[in-house]
Amino acid sequence: MACSLISDGRTGAVAREIPGPTLRSDSQVFVARASDQSAIAGAHVVLEPVALHRWTGTDGRALLPDVATGMLTTTAHGFARRRVEVDAETLRSDSTLKIELEPGISLHGTLVDAAGHAVADATVEAAFDDDPSEPPIVGRVNAEGGWVVDFLRPGRWVVTARAAGHESSARIVVASLVGEPRAERFVLLPTGGLEVHVVDAEGHDVAGAMVEVGGVGFSAPQRATTDADGLARIVDLARGIYEARGTLGAASSRRVTGLNVEPGSTTRANVTLEPSQPVHGLVVDAEGVSISGVEVTLTEDALDLLPRSATTGADGTFAFPAIPEHPHVLVARLEGFVPFGPVIITPTEALPTITLVRSATIRGRVVDSNGNPVMGAIVTMIDERGEARMAASGPQAPTLPLAPNPNAGPTTPMLQAAGELGVTLGDIPPIPLGTIAATPTQSSSLASVTLGSVTDRTGGFVLVGIPPGTVQLVAHHPAHPSVTSEARHVGSGETITDWTLTFPPSGRLLVRVVDARNRPLGGVPVELRTDADDVPRTLMTEYDGRVTFDGVNGIAIVTAMPMGRAAGRARAEVHRGASVEVEIALEEARFTLDGRVVDPRGAPVEGARVELSSTRSRAMLDAFVMTEADGTFHFDALPAPPYRLLADHPAYAATRRDDLRPREGRVEIRLEVGGAITGVLVDESDERPVERAIVSLMSGDALVDEDATDPSGRFRFERIAPARYTLKIRPRDHLPVERAVTLAPARFDAPLLDVGRIALIGAFSVRGRVTDSLGDAVPRARITLPFTLGSPLTTTDSRGEFELRGVAPGTYELVAEHVRAGTARARRPIRGVAHEVLTDVEIRLPGRVAIDDLTLDPAIVRGVAIVLRYEAPNVLVAWVAPASSAEESGLRVGDRIRSVEGEATLDLLRTESLLRGPIDVATEILVQRGGSERRFRPTREIYRPPPPEVLRLR
Repeated sequence: MACSLISDGRTGAVAREIPGPTLRSDSQVFVARASDQSAIAGAHVVLEPVALHRWTGTDGRALLPDVATGMLTTTAHGFARRRVEVDAETLRSDSTLKIELEPGISLHGTLVDAAGHAVADATVEAAFDDDPSEPPIVGRVNAEGGWVVDFLRPGRWVVTARAAGHESSARIVVASLVGEPRAERFVLLPTGGLEVHVVDAEGHDVAGAMVEVGGVGFSAPQRATTDADGLARIVDLARGIYEARGTLGAASSRRVTGLNVEPGSTTRANVTLEPSQPVHGLVVDAEGVSISGVEVTLTEDALDLLPRSATTGADGTFAFPAIPEHPHVLVARLEGFVPFGPVIITPTEALPTITLVRSATIRGRVVDSNGNPVMGAIVTMIDERGEARMAASGPQAPTLPLAPNPNAGPTTPMLQAAGELGVTLGDIPPIPLGTIAATPTQSSSLASVTLGSVTDRTGGFVLVGIPPGTVQLVAHHPAHPSVTSEARHVGSGETITDWTLTFPPSGRLLVRVVDARNRPLGGVPVELRTDADDVPRTLMTEYDGRVTFDGVNGIAIVTAMPMGRAAGRARAEVHRGASVEVEIALEEARFTLDGRVVDPRGAPVEGARVELSSTRSRAMLDAFVMTEADGTFHFDALPAPPYRLLADHPAYAATRRDDLRPREGRVEIRLEVGGAITGVLVDESDERPVERAIVSLMSGDALVDEDATDPSGRFRFERIAPARYTLKIRPRDHLPVERAVTLAPARFDAPLLDVGRIALIGAFSVRGRVTDSLGDAVPRARITLPFTLGSPLTTTDSRGEFELRGVAPGTYELVAEHVRAGTARARRPIRGVAHEVLTDVEIRLPGRVAIDDLTLDPAIVRGVAIVLRYEAPNVLVAWVAPASSAEESGLRVGDRIRSVEGEATLDLLRTESLLRGPIDVATEILVQRGGSERRFRPTREIYRPPPPEVLRLR
């Protein structure tokens, strides 16, 4: 074997001796300037992974072995680093490999500690933010703390400084060939530490206990052992929030959360060991065969930074030696299988056998309407319950179930909030700069996922970890309207390779944003929402105030959201192949509002919160201020009135103005002394208190306050202004009640109204299940009692089960409705008496839960959930969807529609068109009810109107 003597090319000294093949003169690298192709002498060429070094001579050339294979990195003073992948075949076919270098940039600065002293023993590196896969470039640090990083190309770089005993510091620096880069000064703070004291149940020190510490930035817990005093010390911790746990033999502790570590200080924590139980389990596949290598994690809640982990052996078993005797969350996962969980287990109970189902793989393409591949489309999955699921893209990222695992059975509890979210206390820990990858780590408490698969140049995508069942795929792309595939069944372990998603033909929406004087406004964010796409898109206007949205189809609403002024909104209908232009004229910020908040005597109220919002949907406003010592407040840069104003102070009752049109921009708000309204709910038959009933205090159609009765059946409202109100009582097992009350002003003390005992009539409950035409469970189906005044309603859960409470004694028809699967009645009427519970009621819907794209179903509507009818010359509300945003906002059957988003309603078709549009977008509706006009702001949603015969019966 020949040897190569590698010189540094400048001093002639031998750097290292590398055994390798004999060099051939026809295998060489030529390094040149990209601008004029002139040779670059002294360029450093490194071949990895063999660490082969060369320097170019005066002719810009360096010799390489003709069998060289790997990544070739070239650097030269004054030029940007260049990386090229080479192989032996390339070198044989082309005797000279040409490397062109572009001009490079150097960043520089200083490193100091918290006292301002130079930090010399440190490292600085720069990582290219636009391509995190590139290895970082390591800089140089001198004795005075000065640092330099060379060979950078233009773009965003994450510069990180590190030093022993100090926290690392990172920031994004934009490298540019224009101008001289400024010096960046890094201040490195000292690290902190944790001192954990471990004691037993009697409070005695525990020596030899293992202490684990976890944090947001840890890929694995740090461990230490307690000394004779029961103390364990963990040093060199960055500032942030940490958690600790202790273990010794069969005893373990609960997590101690919210440990806030500050720079240069030591945080102390106490950990108490408690009796624990071993947890053993077995993991098998669908055929009952044991599975080895399954990662099983136990966490105390969804925010656990110290997950316990075990791996199944050859016999499929796993074991945790000591788990405290309280509920834990279990997840089991293995590549090629659908993750099991999360489910809640209790260590004192035997763990049932865990069955993992083999996952499926879907490969396919995304193309446009002409069959051309679409690169950069995001492909996600919808499961058979109609829920968006995050499928993994790539061979190593498993999916996370968003619903109970079917293998767990219907009685397996899901992870639910139990009154506490387990949020740690203290400051938010520092978040590292750079790209956050959703890949599995040892610190993950749940199965990790990616957000989907991104198509390549050929339009291809790969989704792995797909659970078996009926699925649909959804593709999103900025230049196309979203498309949903047909529903297909995917078998366990199956690989599908022929799935193609085709974007439909679409139109283009041109938006121009101008001010009140018709001058274009650049740099304004513009959001687009359409009724054919639930994902909003946002772009910035160019210098001429224009922005273009491709791939638009249907009704679109665009919102311009400038800084320092009210937002503007416009509506358009874009058809396939059409190009539509709309203009958003932002109102001049010339309106101001001055006001004063006073008490009943006219004295100023300091520190009152005044909230102001616009009641016009095309001029959105949401702002607040606090009153000064003299009770005054000021708003500027406002759109034109009317406004909605709310003034609130802890010592007074809140005051609200819904249609404020101040004269000369001035208003006085008088806060009344807050009184109290209280009462007790009891059962009519036995006088027992009724707890957990919801009591709403209403002023007209506006909700003033809401409370739930305590175990004694009592409710209480505080800080209520004297006025007439309505109590709306919604109990669980009784009939709802409404009662008008009046809180009269008091002369000396705060007013008090005790409505006394309110007797409620007992009701019965109905429990059942809703399935589709094939017998699969239907989640989120709406259950109602039609033709019943004030009837209760409910929705099914993820298993298709429901419980309808508060039904008055009698006989009823029970109806289930689902936006995809249709509407159906129970097989026979139900009949119940007070406090009875009817069970085993089943309703089968005529359709399927999983269907093709919703936009292909003519019965599905996206808009305000009401149905209109025309009685010349009025457009009236004929139906309001129960539990919809329209009903919650206050719209009622019989309301006369006067305008929608400021446009007069002259005919039925135009009014229906104005009500439709993208979901979750608010709509301003002006109606006439009796002799007065009222404004409502419901949001658009997906709904299914009732059949025409139902409307005729009404």
